[in-house]
Amino acid sequence: MSSDNIDGPKHAQPEPRALDDPASWGEPPEGFPVWRAAAGTRLRRSRRRGERHRRWLLAAIVALAGIVAVAVVVAVTRSPHGPAGPARAQPSRPAGAPTPSADAPGASPTPSPTPRATSPPRPTPPPPAPPPRRPPPPPRMAPATYEAESPKFAVLLGRARVATMDGASGGFGVFGIGEPGSGALHFQDIAAPATRTFALTIFFQNPDPEPRPVQIIVNEGAPITLSVAPTGSCCVVPRTIRVTLIAGGFNTIEFGDPDTRAPDVDRIVIADP
Repeated sequence: MSSDNIDGPKHAQPEPRALDDPASWGEPPEGFPVWRAAAGTRLRRSRRRGERHRRWLLAAIVALAGIVAVAVVVAVTRSPHGPAGPARAQPSRPAGAPTPSADAPGASPTPSPTPRATSPPRPTPPPPAPPPRRPPPPPRMAPATYEAESPKFAVLLGRARVATMDGASGGFGVFGIGEPGSGALHFQDIAAPATRTFALTIFFQNPDPEPRPVQIIVNEGAPITLSVAPTGSCCVVPRTIRVTLIAGGFNTIEFGDPDTRAPDVDRIVIADP
């Protein structure tokens, strides 16, 4: 049996066509295998899609190149120095080589930096001194009255005695101070709020026509001498002096005179000057 009988009846083969020319394809001839016609259709579609893809890719590349070119132009335009060339590398100097000076031939002068004038640091001013503290004012003292006839504060020495006195605050006073008889009026337990100067006011009576002297001794200090003018026997007159008292309640004030008769005393008053 021949090979022609094995393969079956032979079909007439179509004339070959150029695959690159889709227009020449046309409809497949009768008896042409179907799978070949379907393959040709798919090939045509694939080629059309590839053509479109190439066009899109080319358009995208062109657009991207245009954007890049515009960006480069804008960057060069906005640069303050314009386009700069490539930086020139400075030649390296071997270790230990001397630095060329400005006086050396062929050496470019290096501008020396201009020294900036620096002002010396200002000294920090010391903090202001606090204002001096004023000492607190001394405590005020209300006027304190001591009667000459009071047995609590007045001690009579020698021939001094208590008797009625016209014009006295309590109607009584102390007579017989001084000579003769060495009479004296001694006030004790006089209080003071602080050690300082106070005003001592004495109410005297002098019935004689001539002045009478009197010595006043404060806390056993030096005597203070006063001369009291005549007052008559009807009234008393005040005399004020300044004395220093010690803080506390143990100050003493004594009236007398070792040579002559002293004026009579009604009372004393201690107060702020």
